[in-house]
Amino acid sequence: MLEANFISEFNKQQFQERFEKLPKRIYLDTNVVQYVSDFGEFIFDNYNENEDYFVGAKGKKIEREDFLFGQIEALRQIFITVERTPFEFAISTCVYEEIQRKNDYHLTRWFYELWDYWQTVIGEYNGNAFTGNGKVFLNQLQSDNSIKGALSKDDFEIFCDAVELECNAILTCDKYRNGQKWIYKKYGLMILYPSDFIELTKEFQALWF
Repeated sequence: MLEANFISEFNKQQFQERFEKLPKRIYLDTNVVQYVSDFGEFIFDNYNENEDYFVGAKGKKIEREDFLFGQIEALRQIFITVERTPFEFAISTCVYEEIQRKNDYHLTRWFYELWDYWQTVIGEYNGNAFTGNGKVFLNQLQSDNSIKGALSKDDFEIFCDAVELECNAILTCDKYRNGQKWIYKKYGLMILYPSDFIELTKEFQALWF
């Protein structure tokens, strides 16, 4: 879940103000892309043979008490109404490079589907998908040793892409989410588990049904 003080401070704001500050453009980290690919039958079709565990496309078993069980359930809640929500999901070649190292054809094919979706989103802006602020912040980020020291090389590259693409959040299951408070304060970028995202938006869910 989100740090208690982070979410409580956010929720002290008026309903409309909170709605306007919700992350609208969300970067999908590689591990989230992987889980959506592996557990797509449940996420998109609500198919699960056993309520106590999930079995992924490769036979990986996730027990209910496991951290990932709740994240997979949250991913379903996020994507089940995605066409009726104001959110858009970004992806970049950095994720593609990480996926290529896994040598997984099914996952690569899923990346291409997401890439086509993201390119369609960009195209709908008719050349106005980006303000240019992302590139400005990226230049600052490249020399920010505080963030470089806090993230692995791969995570830092993901963070850079999210900033350049002018995202408001990164959806991830990685541990660097634990630095979300100071990262948000410095860059205005939320680092969220899928379950965090549900917690953040739950008061607005009725708007999208």
